[in-house]
Amino acid sequence: MRIVLAPDSFKGTLSAAEVCAIEAEAIREVLPEAQLVSLPLADGGEGTLDVIALARPEAKRVVVPCHDPLGRDITACYLLLLPDGTAIVELAQASGLQLLVPEERNPLKANTFGTGELILHALKNGCRKLIVGLGGSATVDGGGGIAGAVGVHFLAQDGREEPPCPSEFSRAHAVIWENPWKETQVTIASDVTNPLLGPNGAAAVFGPQKGATSEMVEVLEQRLYQWANLWQDDGNQPGDGAAGGVGFLLRKLFPHCQTISGGELVCELAGLDQQLADADLVITGEGASDAQTLNGKLPLVVSQHAQNANVPCALLSGYLSPTAKIALKPHFHYLDGTLAMPPASPDLTHEACEKRLFQTAQHLVQTILDKS
Repeated sequence: MRIVLAPDSFKGTLSAAEVCAIEAEAIREVLPEAQLVSLPLADGGEGTLDVIALARPEAKRVVVPCHDPLGRDITACYLLLLPDGTAIVELAQASGLQLLVPEERNPLKANTFGTGELILHALKNGCRKLIVGLGGSATVDGGGGIAGAVGVHFLAQDGREEPPCPSEFSRAHAVIWENPWKETQVTIASDVTNPLLGPNGAAAVFGPQKGATSEMVEVLEQRLYQWANLWQDDGNQPGDGAAGGVGFLLRKLFPHCQTISGGELVCELAGLDQQLADADLVITGEGASDAQTLNGKLPLVVSQHAQNANVPCALLSGYLSPTAKIALKPHFHYLDGTLAMPPASPDLTHEACEKRLFQTAQHLVQTILDKS
């Protein structure tokens, strides 16, 4: 029996590679003769570079001194795919929520300047194809930090230059962007369809996830409204709200910009279809599966590829809500979760998650064998 292990990370506890290792160990105890293929995956957010680097060992990591969301000095990296020289930038590397402790999370202060530094380094070193993964940001700055880093200038009504700071967007009157890289092909890897503005926009939907209070959301919405006006845009384009508005900014900076599913991109780069060609089963999963999973998250993408390959697909997540189980059942042959109730902080230690995943993986495989 050939089993492909193709999970996302269990965010905050287990990386996708760790999930694969634990599941593989558990399955071998139940089915020692199984041929196992570990294919850790991601959706464009945190961990995407690690997953692609595992799948593409010829790729080169490029380390860059840059700044975190609060402007502190850090080093981050992007991935250079060889031989074509495509640069893969993971926004979470320099502008991710995981870089801040909970009490530091404040999207009124956090910015994407560090991600702009990574993009600028790639462009200055000759990259003319960029893939930018937009998951896991700590920011709702409309991509203003990126704009400042790559050389966009903002002018006040009297002609004086204004800093590329969201708190100053109301004072800016014009944008000066003499794009030296206008032929660069930019691909946004994101599953977000939210616009920049409005009740489904970047501030309202994603601000609270990044530490914003209701009062802060109102301020952020006003800033983004001013930001959109500065670019002479209505802020209603689907997908522009990704990463707190970075989707909007990249579309404005680069004429040759397209958006694709982050999960689809990683599955393609990791060679999922090739691994499914002679598989008997694929097991995918994520930290928590809910209604959002149906909006194109990684497990759903894997299930669609498995269906195309006529391979049974099992979903094994950290938590699988009863309502999600009903909604997801048409897309998976088997569903299971390591927790019966929504996770609380004591449930999320690495050791506890590892133990539960091991036991649930064994139970899942035994169930499949009993039904076969």
